[in-house]
Amino acid sequence: MNEFRADGFRFTASSRQVVGNSIEVTLTVTNETDARGQTSILGGNCMLRPRIYTKRGGSLLWSHWNSVATACQEPLRVFDLEGGATESVVQAFSVVLRNGANFMTVTIEHGGEQVELAAGTINAN
Repeated sequence: MNEFRADGFRFTASSRQVVGNSIEVTLTVTNETDARGQTSILGGNCMLRPRIYTKRGGSLLWSHWNSVATACQEPLRVFDLEGGATESVVQAFSVVLRNGANFMTVTIEHGGEQVELAAGTINAN
């Protein structure tokens, strides 16, 4: 798991395979300051962007980003948290997997920049 820091906030993500070709992705945002603050990422259906590849650097098998491109014009998702507070967002996806090991990444968009928060292997059942 990678982490990304901006505006006094820490972003982390994790994923787990739920059943078959379904995954659940969790984004956790923590205000690391002592004061109330705000930060934002691209919201709506594009907030969490899992992608499945044949391997790291391999061919793209599936991308949530590509399947909802028109919905990506949604407004920003604002996190408004007291100092030290944490908020988690969970989203489920049906993904395309090939038999055997697949490589998955989870990204968000913050300030016009795409940031990878999680990466790892996921196996088809």
